[in-house]
Formats: sequence, C-alpha cells, structure tokens
Amino acid sequence: MINNAKLEKLKKEDPPQYIRVLLAINGYRSQAAFADTLGVTPELISQVIHRKVTSRPVQLAIADACGVPYEDLWDRKPRRRAA
Repeated sequence: MINNAKLEKLKKEDPPQYIRVLLAINGYRSQAAFADTLGVTPELISQVIHRKVTSRPVQLAIADACGVPYEDLWDRKPRRRAA
C-alpha cells in the first residue's frame, strides 16, 4: 500500500501518475476500465489526465472516482455553464 507522503510527492512530481494511482486505489484497474464506465474512449481519459485536452465532465468524473476534490487534481474550480 502507498502511504500519504508518497502520494503527496507523486502529486507534485508526476500528476498523471498520481491520478492513475488514485484510480487504481479506488478500484479501476486501467484507464480503459474507467473509460468504459464513462462511455468514452481510453484515449480521451489519457489526454485529459495528461492535460492535453480539457473536458469538464471527464475531469469531474475523474476527481469523483479518485475521491478527491476537483481542485486537488485540476488546480481550479469547474466553471458553471451559462443558462
């Protein structure tokens, strides 16, 4: 099991790996398995995790699945859509 100090170090040094570890801790064996639960492609999950693509719904789902606040992974609060 990974301890909190290692997680904090990983969060600072390798954010994509930090997210992958949190997903694994919370029962998702792979990004593909997580993508299946969302009905999106594994490539989209990878691109969002590596910050190459922004998808608020996917970012929110990742934060929820990881059990951490959105801001903990993405550095800012999600914006609300205009009505």
